Amino acid sequence: MSKNTKFAEFFNKNRMKSFFTTKRIAYLAIFVALAVVTNIFTITFSFMGSNAISFNYVPCFFAGIFLGPISGFIVGVLSDALGCIIAPKGPWLPLITLASGLIGLIPGLIFKIKKVNPYILMAISIVLVFIICTAGLNTLAIFLAYFKGKKTFFAYLGGRVGMQAIVIAINTVLLYALYYPLKKLIFNSNLKIALDKPTSIETNVKTSAEPTQESDNSNNITES
Repeated sequence: MSKNTKFAEFFNKNRMKSFFTTKRIAYLAIFVALAVVTNIFTITFSFMGSNAISFNYVPCFFAGIFLGPISGFIVGVLSDALGCIIAPKGPWLPLITLASGLIGLIPGLIFKIKKVNPYILMAISIVLVFIICTAGLNTLAIFLAYFKGKKTFFAYLGGRVGMQAIVIAINTVLLYALYYPLKKLIFNSNLKIALDKPTSIETNVKTSAEPTQESDNSNNITES
């Protein structure tokens, strides 16, 4: 094994450890649980062309906004996968799982933009998610699974987009209403520091695992 390969493995392991801190994992677990619940309780209207009322946008959005794009993507993917296992509503559709991940990834990336009003960033995120995920990937996945050969994609999209616009509007109200309370009460300005730094337990374990050496100077200071 070359030195470059060893360095790459060491670097990747350390990046993984620094990313998946105890606090980040705890927040991820909470958001995944909330997203799974909202996913399970999605209300489907088959008579309207497989339209559904879902509040899954909310936990995925906030996971991306407050924890970052990668965390948002993880929450979206896991919530859809676990929802399919716990309360399946049909066959597993990979495109919908991908779209669920993007619902968390997109706002996470948009909120990386600095010095812009968060409500503006929220609006941009909602529009992109609606176009790419809701009207795009989700609609394509359902069309290919159930309606291909029965009608054209754009005919199906036309029958679905109106109801989904109402659903995204409801989720938008919830997102705008909850953003500042969550930011102020839970995800304060110290969150990033808390997520990036290991906990005291992790630090103690790491410290105890390393050999300690006392220098002569430290001994002299202690004795004096």
